[in-house]
Amino acid sequence: VQILRVYGIFIAAGIALVETEWQGVLGCVRLMESWVGRGLVQGFLGVLTLQLVTSTGDSDFDKSVRLYRTVSGCCMLGCGGFYMFGGMLCIGRC
Repeated sequence: VQILRVYGIFIAAGIALVETEWQGVLGCVRLMESWVGRGLVQGFLGVLTLQLVTSTGDSDFDKSVRLYRTVSGCCMLGCGGFYMFGGMLCIGRC
């Protein structure tokens, strides 16, 4: 489970770098040039985040961690869906 969290952190950092539109980063990752590719990666990160919502315990801290992970996963799925929909309508290419 810990290795999935590390992958998630690297994917999130990669998404953040791509969103800044650095040409050096975009040159290395051709998938992220199109909106559909960005949507797929963000959707994958959202699903990965929702999968890791496994904090056990009934303390307020554990409940808040579960809530924050759930909200962030749903937001990433929403952003991924927006990018996918926009890419299919050619908003990102035109």
